[in-house]
Parts: sequence; structure tokens; C-alpha cells
Amino acid sequence: EAAEARDAAASTAQQLEAARAETAEARDAANHAAQQLEAAHAEAAEARQSADAAARLREAVHAADREQEMACTDRLLTAIRQLDAARSLTDVLNTLADRAAGESGRAAVLLVTGQRLRAWALRGLPSSDPTAIDVPIEAGTIFGLALGQAHAVSTTEAPLAIEDPSLSSLLAPPDGRAGLAVPILVGGKTVAILYADAAGHEVPVVPATWPELLEILARHAGRCLEALTITHAPGPKAAGQAAAQAGAYGAAHRQAAVPDAAEIEREEDSARQYARLLISELKLYQEAAVEQGRLERDLLARLGPDIERARVRYEERIPDTVARRGAIFDAEVVQTLADGNADLLGRS
Repeated sequence: EAAEARDAAASTAQQLEAARAETAEARDAANHAAQQLEAAHAEAAEARQSADAAARLREAVHAADREQEMACTDRLLTAIRQLDAARSLTDVLNTLADRAAGESGRAAVLLVTGQRLRAWALRGLPSSDPTAIDVPIEAGTIFGLALGQAHAVSTTEAPLAIEDPSLSSLLAPPDGRAGLAVPILVGGKTVAILYADAAGHEVPVVPATWPELLEILARHAGRCLEALTITHAPGPKAAGQAAAQAGAYGAAHRQAAVPDAAEIEREEDSARQYARLLISELKLYQEAAVEQGRLERDLLARLGPDIERARVRYEERIPDTVARRGAIFDAEVVQTLADGNADLLGRS
């Protein structure tokens, strides 16, 4: 019996030891599980922090984009208001040059005179002297394409110049930068071209917004020029008086019998609008000479060759079947150049 008791005690001790081992193993497993749970909580917290940081970053980017968009819209609205407030063709073109340079860094307003480009205003370029540009318009260049197609053309599509190096030396943007030529239309005719590039910016902004903004400004500037031309046009009574005053300067009125009075009126309106466009363009480019000629009452002596070149262009487009073709042109010379006073023309 004593031996059996000892054996039972030994078995119990073994079982107790096994139980202790199992308890220790269970404790270790529980500790490991707790560590894993703690790590999972830490990962979840880190993920939440990362998600919060990403959300804050998205909000910051969105806010920055919105701020940039609002600033861009504000600049565009300010530019349009300034163009609308312009009271002369000169003001419109100078405002366009200033605002374009403010957006892109460098800009030039180039007048289209026949088949030549003449600078009106240069901003941010190596030279600010408009006489630095007086060149023929070359086919296949951004200017030739902009003139022929009546839409914006980039230097990624065509070169600045082909044979004449003067434009390239003055306007060429640095490597990696693009230039843009945007036509300025008045009455469907390209009277000027706005050139701009981002060479004035130290770090190019990608994607750039200035090309679209400049197209909007150039289109609006064209509308403003057109509106000013129409606003300064004579009314029916003034037009008749101007035509009468122009008799000493121009050819006598032609009288032709045509059956359709409405058609006559349409043809004369078209001729008057084209004459107004040509003379307004002349006045725009020769503004200083016009002002001096008005003061000295010798406009014809100062601007005779320019007027005759405009007359040739006018007669190339307006057929001689328009009975008052010459009188309409002469009246516009009096109205636009001489401000309605034929005495200011003087004698040629």
C-alpha cells in the first residue's frame, strides 16, 4: 500500500508539472496574442494617421488649386474690364500687351500691314523698341499660319521665321519653352497678332494656363477694337455731311441707277465698314502723325501715301458697281482721320 501511495504521489506530481507547463505555454501564447493585438492597434492607428494626412494633403492641394483658379479668374476679369474701359485703339493694344506679359512673362503686339508685321508694343523682350520689328510675313511660320488660318499657332507646330533671322533673334524662347501667336480679328480680318511665351518665368508652370488666357484676351481685344471702330463711325446724318465735305478731297459722287434699294444699302454698309477698318488701322499705326496733322491741318501732306495705299486695298475689295464707292472712302478719311472736319486735311 505504501508503494502504491508513492506511485500515486509521483503520478500526481507529474500531472501537476505537466499542468504547470501547459499553463506557462498558454501564458506565452496569450502574451504573444496581446503583442499581436497591440501591433494591429498600432498599425490601425498609423493607417488612420496616414489617411488623415492624405485627406489633409488633398484638401490643401484642392484649396491651392482653387486659390490659383480664383486668382487666374480675377486676373482675367481685371484684364477684360481694362480692355472694356479703353477709349482708343491705342489703349486696347497697350492694355493687351501689358496683361499678356503679366500672364506669360514676355509679349509682343504686332500689326499686320499688308504682308508685313510691324511691332506696336514689346513687353519683357530684349528690346522694347517697336521699330525693331518690321518684317515680311513668311508662309509656314507661326505668324503666316496664324494669319492664314485665323487661330492660335504654337512654336511646337511651326518656326518663328524661316529666312529672316531678326524675329528669331528677338522672340525665340529658350529650349523647352514654347511661344504662341494669336491672331486679333476685327470684322473677320486679322489686323494684328499677339505673340507671347513663358521665357520670362524662371520656373515654367506645368500645366500652363497662360495660352488659353491669352486667346481669350486676344479675342476680346478684337471685339473691343471692333466696338471702338463702330462707336466712332458717323451716323447717317454725319456720314452725309462728311461725304459732302470730302468732295474737295475725293472724287465726285457717282450716281448709278440700280433697282434694289435694300441691296444698295447693304453694299454701301459693307463698303463703309471696310473703309472704316482700313482707315482705323492707318490711324492706329500713325497715331502720332494723325495728332500732329490735325494740329497743323496738313493730314494729307503727312499721310497721303498711306491713305492711297489704303484706298488701293479698299478698291481691290469693293467693286466699282457700288455707286458711292469713292465717296464712302473719302467720307471715312474725313470722319476718322480728321475727326469729321475736312479742313484738317489741308492740301496734298
